[in-house]
This record gives sequence, structure tokens and C-alpha cells, in this order.
Amino acid sequence: MQKNGNRSFCRKKLYKPLLAMKITFMLLLVSVFQLSASVYSQNTRFDMKLANKTLIEVFEEIRNNSEFSFVYDLDDVESITDINVSEHEATVEEILNSCLEDTNLTYEVIDKVVVVKQKPYVAPKSEQQEKKEIKGKVTDRDGIPLPGVSVVIKGTNVGVATNIDGEYVLEMEKDNAILIFSFVGMLPQEVVYNGQSVQNITLSDDSKQMAEVVVTGYATISRERATGSYSKIASEDLEIRPSESIGEVIGSTVAGVQQGENGNIVIRGVGSFKAETAPLVVVDGFAILTPDPFESVNPTEVASVTFLKDAAATSIYGARAANGVIVITTKTPEKGKFNVEVNSFVNVSERIDLDHALNMAGTEATIKYMEDIEKFVPSPGISYWRDPYTNPSRYSWDVAPHVAMMFERRNGNISQEEYNAQRAKLIAQDGIWKKQYEDHLLRNRVYQNHNLTITSATDKSSSKFSLSYAKDLTHYKYNNSDRYQANFTNVYNVNPNIKVGITFNGIYGKNQMNGTNISEISSVTSPYTRLLEENGDYAYMAKGIYLPYLENGTIDESIFPYSWRYNILEEAKARDNNSSNYNLRFNGFLDVKIIKGLSANFSFQYEMAGNKTENYLRENSYYYRSAANRFSVLDPATGIRNIPNEFIEGDAIQTSSNKTEAYNFRSQLNFDREFNGKHRITALAGFEAISTDVEVNSTTTRPGFNERTYTTDRYVNYELRLPTFEGSNSYMPWSLGGYSANFDRYVSGYFNASYTLDSKYTLTSSARIDGSNFVADDVNSKISPFWSVGALWNMNKEDFIKDNLSFVDLLRLKVTYGVGGIAAGKRSVSTVSTLSTYQLNQFVGAGENASYIYNRAIPDLTWEKAYTLNISTDFSMFEGKLYGSLGYYNKDSRDVLMNTPVSYVVGGTNSLTLNSGNINNKGVEIELGSRLNITKDISWTGNLNFTYNKNTVVEWDLDRPYVNTYVGGGFPVKGQSLNTVYAFKLKGYSDEGLAIVQLNDGTEVVADSRNNTMYYSRFDESKGESITNNNNYTKKIGTLTAPMFGGFRSSLKAYGFTLSAMLSGEFGHIFKRNDDYGYSATNSKYPKSLEKAWHLGDDASKFTYRPYPNAANASYLNSGYTNLYYSNIINAAESNYENASHIRLKEIYLGYEIPVKKIAGENSKITRANVYFQVKNLGVVWTANDKGLDPYYLPGTMKTPTQFTFGLKLNL
Repeated sequence: MQKNGNRSFCRKKLYKPLLAMKITFMLLLVSVFQLSASVYSQNTRFDMKLANKTLIEVFEEIRNNSEFSFVYDLDDVESITDINVSEHEATVEEILNSCLEDTNLTYEVIDKVVVVKQKPYVAPKSEQQEKKEIKGKVTDRDGIPLPGVSVVIKGTNVGVATNIDGEYVLEMEKDNAILIFSFVGMLPQEVVYNGQSVQNITLSDDSKQMAEVVVTGYATISRERATGSYSKIASEDLEIRPSESIGEVIGSTVAGVQQGENGNIVIRGVGSFKAETAPLVVVDGFAILTPDPFESVNPTEVASVTFLKDAAATSIYGARAANGVIVITTKTPEKGKFNVEVNSFVNVSERIDLDHALNMAGTEATIKYMEDIEKFVPSPGISYWRDPYTNPSRYSWDVAPHVAMMFERRNGNISQEEYNAQRAKLIAQDGIWKKQYEDHLLRNRVYQNHNLTITSATDKSSSKFSLSYAKDLTHYKYNNSDRYQANFTNVYNVNPNIKVGITFNGIYGKNQMNGTNISEISSVTSPYTRLLEENGDYAYMAKGIYLPYLENGTIDESIFPYSWRYNILEEAKARDNNSSNYNLRFNGFLDVKIIKGLSANFSFQYEMAGNKTENYLRENSYYYRSAANRFSVLDPATGIRNIPNEFIEGDAIQTSSNKTEAYNFRSQLNFDREFNGKHRITALAGFEAISTDVEVNSTTTRPGFNERTYTTDRYVNYELRLPTFEGSNSYMPWSLGGYSANFDRYVSGYFNASYTLDSKYTLTSSARIDGSNFVADDVNSKISPFWSVGALWNMNKEDFIKDNLSFVDLLRLKVTYGVGGIAAGKRSVSTVSTLSTYQLNQFVGAGENASYIYNRAIPDLTWEKAYTLNISTDFSMFEGKLYGSLGYYNKDSRDVLMNTPVSYVVGGTNSLTLNSGNINNKGVEIELGSRLNITKDISWTGNLNFTYNKNTVVEWDLDRPYVNTYVGGGFPVKGQSLNTVYAFKLKGYSDEGLAIVQLNDGTEVVADSRNNTMYYSRFDESKGESITNNNNYTKKIGTLTAPMFGGFRSSLKAYGFTLSAMLSGEFGHIFKRNDDYGYSATNSKYPKSLEKAWHLGDDASKFTYRPYPNAANASYLNSGYTNLYYSNIINAAESNYENASHIRLKEIYLGYEIPVKKIAGENSKITRANVYFQVKNLGVVWTANDKGLDPYYLPGTMKTPTQFTFGLKLNL
């Protein structure tokens, strides 16, 4: 064998090696403390003849002819070229010894992994100088020994490497020095040497390096070759964010990803009017097609979450990728290690703030307002059809007691003195509901989650088995849920060329929902409501019957079969509401290595998810009692009302269910080959077929239900009508639910390729052809191509960067362009016309059925498409102390479905949903991170992300020429962002208390009946088509969607403790207060803003939502039409909106890594123990509006309570 070539052996700063090799190394090295060197076959011999090859090519040839893999620093080996090998029946060691003989490189074999590294320099011994020795052991944070760790005296080339047991011995010449411990995939650590003889070290994972791979679902690629726009949440960040669902940790974590208070996720802005806006979710390579994509994912098992944002990253998903892709990767077993992990935590939440959620004005203010409405605005306030005495069919209206006593006085049933007494009694009960509800309906939510994970991995196979149990005692008493989850994964290496794997994930949940909820509470609560009387009896609430009828004898309750009374607590105790849910996911794969660099993959996934609800309506439930009373028949002989024979007695049951089944089959060829150490070609091509079926059975109510036989005792006639006690004929209260089904089908072919030169320059391309059963009746239109191209330049590998900007670790420039899509048709749009039927009235057809066109066919229906340009740069400086990315994107959504005007003569309708819209999102994304090792025991990490997104409606053909269409932000405006708000500018009040509107030309107009064209005014069409320039009444005041948003996380680690906090912010948008208290005297409650209303005589500058009615404005407000018009003007006023910019504190985390080895000794079965505490949902710390309102949780809405989490992690 001959070796020659130009070699440079000076030690260089360690750059990141090849990513895929690095991950392989990290998975393998943890096994070395258990496995001896005899595991691999040292005696395997083979022939090798190579000429003029690089050292990298020699390594590749050895790898292809043996079971050995290589890990090395590219800078150490890439300059060694022109190697000639001619060996017969040689071992791997013999070949390597010969190749590295005259170099400054050495190697170590660790379980079939050859670690190539520089030979440590050992200074010549001086006989005159006394030598000292330091020794120790290097482990990871789980206590696993780390072989091959470099231990070097800082500023010299003197050093050693740890042995297979992680031990080292180093001779020291001076009493003062700094030792550097470094290892691939680990954070380096510096230790001061002051003469100590023993120094043990624990190294931590370098999550930044480990994050240097990008998992797309179809492939795992090195980030240095990934041209697309990606952001990633690494395992280190997920570990300090315990959560009930992985969806909770997404918002504010990376740039470009926005998550609202309702949990909805949007990547780079909304690009559709009608189709889906949520991103596609992929778990371990497969898209999740069930309704809740995060439900089947156990957060404790997630290793990373990657966001694919531009076309180069997402186009391989074709028609499902226009909204971006979220790729979730779960943890895999560590090779050579049997591990048992226990992770348990308990969440305790504060009670629901009902006072905030109900936002009720006090009893006295409520009654006084009602009385003044009756006095000044009786026509719209207390109309004929709301009074049960003037309209008896309204006997069952839920009339609150303070409203009922007004009706009773008005109709002469009670005197003024009796009215005053009732009034005083209600005022005395003001706020009593708070404590009673707290004591009997609400509680602190307690959620507990327990996880057990067992993993094992050897050369032949790896397995993971996990169990999870969660119990949720919700905020409402009598509501509980239990959730069970099991997961099993096994990967088996049949031989070096064939690998198979299976995964099963199953979830079953059961729920008891007998308690109340905020909607039910709100419907029966006034500021004086009682839950229990003073003697402990149930206090009856206004529901389903006009209570004074029962009290004054209008309705003799004693003659009915059951009580008419309702109490929310009594009802909760009588309910028997049950539901269950399930989610099953099974997948398997077969990987086959065909030849060098070429492999095939075949994979399949099956999903099934659904739920079933069974609500038993017992005879003591209000539902059953009120139905039986209503259809009861009077017996003239006894004077008692009896249940008719047609009314089926006994318990009833309400059932509903839904089920989703999905299949995904994929076959794929993969090619990855490096040529001459300079050229790397990676490609994949495949075929995919996807099927999703959704079935829904809506609620069916069956009376006379027998639980033992699960049948009804009698035939149920759902079309039967019977007379009711109030004199009408009505259907029985039993309902026959409907059935609906939806079927999605996709057939796709795809291709992706990249070429990399000198690890510096990369070109990529991607293409996918999708066919869907939703799109077009023309075959050519059904199959649509989606594609992308991209380029990447690793600038930090250029000499001019190395020579002039030595502080730059990484500098990468990326440019991509391409198109992804969304299948049309899921929103009642189809290429086929559908018919529906209806029953003709008594004047035409006498009850016969007739048909009409329900949905008109759209033959030209096609895909919604998103064309995206992305320009970005990634950087890292000062040995990883500062890193981040900066990007610009332009996402142009074309062929967007929208209601489009058409000729009625041609289409038989005014408009059709066509692919005629266009929405553009363009913006800037910034991500910055810093990691500082302050001392060996103290480090700080900070991450900041910021996004600016400009959303514009480019094409919107359905312009409407009336002002009222556009107020409130509910209608798109061409040239503006979605949710742009137009509003009237109110200057104050007139003397009588009517709002004064300032027009755009400066004119001020009092909003009374003389100007009733203002709200419904038509645009001046001669001035153009857009509302922005042709109306004199409203002006643009902002958007409801934040164009700027971001987050910041700070983590401090010191002496085993980790303290972390996360902030999020949204900026540049507005929100509308919910202060309106209306002019109706039949409300059960009014908002607290009523107590600050403008009264006659107040200064005009004291502007509130709506002025208090008085004698001066009564003549205007007493007309129903004028009142409605006036209410519309008030409701659409600029003064109702506030600046929504805010910063909120999302969570604080405190964890402690218990020093197990120090406490329990080296032989402890526990390798790691961690306790932690977390606080979430701490609210806003700054808000731009001067009222201190939280834009997420306005008064009158239920804000998410603060949550406290206590947890423990153990590794055995």
C-alpha cells in the first residue's frame, strides 16, 4: 500500500461533522459501558484494492464491505487524498493502521463504530520537573460513561481521550491550568485545575448540534444540505415544558407560527377563504388524518417538533401542504441500553373566575335599568310578544325573576308595595350566587398524568413500550374523565440489508359529564340568583316555564305528573351522561438496501378514531319531567293530568357517534451517494395512496330504553304529533338522528433530489403529482403537479470567511421557490350538483315533497395553490454563543375558493363558489438564540423569535355596495388584510344623549331617525369600487389579526437547577370590547359597563358604549326601527375598539436534577432523578390599551385559569 498527498495536521477548531453520522454516534456510544469490544468481529477479513482515493472514500468502502460505521471531523480527514490500497484477506484494523500510519490521526473502535480523531500531543518528560497526575471519569447526565471524550489542557495540544469506561489519566506540569472536555454532540466544559488529583465530569447534550438534522417525514437530511425553511423545537426545550397535549407547546416558540387563544395554528398567515387553514401534522413519517392530529401523541415521548414552512420543505406533501407541515418525531431507544423511565405530574388549576366570565352588573343597577327602559323605551324594550300575558304561547320563556315581577305589576297581579318588597329581596341577594356556585358547582381542576416507558436496543433490534394514564377532575363538579394510552414499537434488523418495524398506538378515554358548564350557568344566572334556599332546599330557577304561573295558580302544578321546577345543581345530580373516545394507530415499514447508496422503503399506516355519547335521560331529569308535563292530558273526572299512552314512559337515551378511518400506503426508493469526496447526490421517488372515511351519526333520542337489552320497549314514531297543554300540536321530544359520510381519496407520485458540491453548494428540486376525488370532472384537471426548487450556500466553508471572520461558526444562505396546494371540495363545493327535498306548504302541494338544487356543480373546480418564495440565512457565531436565522417570504395563494358573482340567467343563481380569489402573505421572520457557559456549573440560554406578516386580499370579486357589509371586520375588502375593520367615528353625545357621528369630510351628524340612511348607505360608485375611497361614513381603523407576533424564552441552569420563563406577544391589531347592554328589559343580566353608563346631564366627553335612556332621547329610541338603526351605529363605532397589542407571561419552570450518584452511590439503580414545578397561564404583563383588558379574555368570557404543575422523572 502506498499513501501520499498534501496533508495539513495542525489542530483546527472543531466544526460540526456530518449530521447523519453524528446522530448515529450518539445513539451507539451509550451502549459501550455494557458491551465489550468482542461484540464486533475483529477477525473479519476481506480484499480491498483502491487507487488514488481519498481517506473518506476508503472509509466508505470499508463501511460497504463490513458492519463498521465511521465518525470523524471532516476538517481532520478531507485533506488526506491519493491513497492506494492493495490488501488481501486483511482485517479492518490492518487496513486502518496502514492508511493512518504517517498521519496525525488515530482511531478507536467502539461497538462497530470507528471513531477517527487526532492523536493527542504528549509533551516530552523533563526529569527535573515533578509530574502531577489528574484522573477521573466522564459521564453523560444519566451517568453513562462516555468513551472517546477529548481532555485537553487549554492553550496546548497536550491531552488524552477517555477509555471505554469513560476514564482518563493526564499528567500535569503546572498547578494552574484549564482543562477542556469536549465530545461530539455534547456541550464542551472547562474546568480549572488547581492541583486536584480527581476530577469527574458530567457532559450535557448539545441540543443545538443535535438539532442539525431536519426530519421531513419522507427523509431525514442534514441541515447543511436542507434548502427549505425549517424551524425546530428540540428535546431540551420540550423537556422543560410539561404539557397535556403537544399542541400546547407550539405557540410563540418559533417564527412564522401563530397560535390563537382557541388553539388554532396558522403558519405564515391565512391563505384561504373557505378551505382548511390548519397545517398538516406528521408523526414519525406519516400524516395524521384523524380529526385531532395531536390526540394520539404522548407529549412525554416527543423528541422534536419541526415546522416546514416554505415550498421547498412542504411541496413533497403536494395538495395538503399549502398551510405548512408540522413534523413530530418521537424518541427512539438508545442502543445498548435497557432503560425504564417514569414521568408523573399533577396539574392543579385555579377555579374558574365566574365573576369575570359572567360580567354582571349589580342587582340594583340591573333593576333600575329595567325600570327606566319600561318608562322611556317601552316599545322595543318590552314588546307585546315578550309578555306571557299578552302572548300566552310564550308561557315557557325563561323569564328572569326581576323581569317577571315587572310583568306581574304591569298586568295587575301584584301591587306596587308587593313589587317593592320583591325588589328589595332581590337586591338583598345580590352576589349570593358566587359563594353558592363556588361551593356546590365548581372546584379546582386536578389533572394527573402518569407515564411508564421501557426501552431496549441491541445490534439486532430495538423496542419501546409505554403506558400512560391520565385522570381529569375538571373545573365543574360531577365532570370526570379517564384516559389510557399504550404504545409499542419494535424495529428488527433481519440482516445488514433488511430492516422491518412496527408501531402500535392505542388510546381509550371514558368521560362522565354530569356537571354543568359555563353556557348553562350563564343561561339561568342573574346577579341575585340563589342555588339553595336558606334552609338548604333547592332554589328554583327560570327555565322552561314562567315561574309566576306556578306561584299565582295560573298553572296548578299539583295536577301535573311531575314538578316543573328546575335547579342547576339538582339537575347535575340527576344526570347520567357518558361518552367514550378511542384512537388507534398502527404502522409498519420494510427497509431494503439494494446496492451501495440505493435503498427501498415500503410503509403502511392505519388509523381509526371516534367517539360515542350516551346520555341517559332519567325520569327525574328536567328534560323528561318537562316533556311529560307538556304532553299530559287532563282527565275531566279527576282533574288530574295524565301521561298519554302515546308518550313512551321510562328512561330515554340520547346517542351520537362519529368514526374516522384512514389508510396510507407508501413505497419509496432512496439514493444517497458521495463521489470523490466532493459530489453528493441524494434523491428519493415514491408512490403514495391515502384514503380517509368519516362517518357521523347525529343525536338520536330513544324513549323507553332498556339498558339490559339496549333496546326500546316500544316502537317509536318519530313523526307523531300530539297536543300540548298550552293548546298547540307539537312533535314528540324524541328525535331520529341523521347519518352523513365523507370520503377523501388521494393518489400521488413524488420525487425529491439534491446535489451538493464540496459540502458548500446545494441545489434541490421536488415534484409531486396529486389526484383527489374532490377536484374537477376533467381527468387532466384532477391530477395537478406541485413542485419546488432551491439553492443553498454554506458560506462559512469558504476561505474568505474562515480567514477574515474567524468568529463565524456557521453562515448559510438559502433561496427557494415552489407551489403547494389544498384540495377543494370539502366545504360544500363539488363538481356534481346535489339535490335536496322539502315539504310544500298548505297552499302549494299540501304537504307533498319537492326537490331543489342544494349545491350547483362547478365543473372547473381545481386546487387552491400557494406559490412561495423564501430567502433566508442561518448563522452561528462565537462557538455557538450567538445563533439564529433571518428570513423573508412571499406566499401567494391563488385559485382561492370564494363566492363569485355569476349571471342568474346562465347559472340560475346570483353567485357560485369558484376558484377566483387571491390572498397574499409576505413577511419577515427572525430567530435569535444565545448559549453562554458562565462557569462549569452555570449556563444561560435565551431564544427570541419575531414575525411580521402582511396579509392582503388581492382578488375578491364579491364587492357589496353597502356600508353595513364592511363594519366589524366580517367581510373581505380587496386591497386590505383579512379581518380589516371599518367603523363610524363617534365624537360624543348630543344634549339628549344621542351619539354624534363625525363623517370623513368633517361633518358631524346626530345619529337619529333623520339620518337613517347612514348605516345602510350605498357607496358612490362613481368614486370607485373599494370601500377605502368611496364612502363618507366609515374609515379603516385596523385589523383583528395580529400582523406582528413572537416569543422569548430564558433558561438559567445552575448547580442542578433549571429556571426557565417564556413570554409571548402580539402587536399591531385591535379588538372589540363587549360592553353593550342594549335596550331590552327582558335580559336576565347586563354587563358591568352598565354601571358606568352616560346619564342625562353628564359631560359629552364621558363617552361610553351606549347612553342611558332618558326623557330627552326617548322619542328617538322608542321607535323599533330607529332603535335598531341607532344600535347598529353604536355597535359599529370606533370607540368600541381598543389596541390589542400585549405581552403575556405564558409559563415559568423550575426543575432540579437530583445528584443520584452522590446520594445513593455509584451502584444506584436510579440513573437520573428530576423534580420540577411549572406555572402556566399567568396572564398579560403589559397591554397597550389603557383599560388593562386582556385581548384574549375579555370580561364576559371565560379566561383560562392559572395552572400549577408538580412533576417527577426517574430513569432506571
